[in-house]
Amino acid sequence: MVIELLNKEHTTREIAKTARVSFSYIKKIRMKLTGDANEEKKMAKRKNHGLHNLKAFKLFLRGKSIVRLPLILTYRRSKS
Repeated sequence: MVIELLNKEHTTREIAKTARVSFSYIKKIRMKLTGDANEEKKMAKRKNHGLHNLKAFKLFLRGKSIVRLPLILTYRRSKS
């Protein structure tokens, strides 16, 4: 159903409402249809950014200073 609506050039919002799927699911289908490698890279970068934020939040919950968080995260990233 999503592919049909994409082929009929419906907007992402219309497809999400009609097919009851998420925007990210529609984006994944669109990438597979168009073979847009740049979109895949952008999505991977966003995912990594989200993981970085999650790590920062967990450190904050453990009592680490907000000022020290960038230092801790940068050090851990350079070690791996």
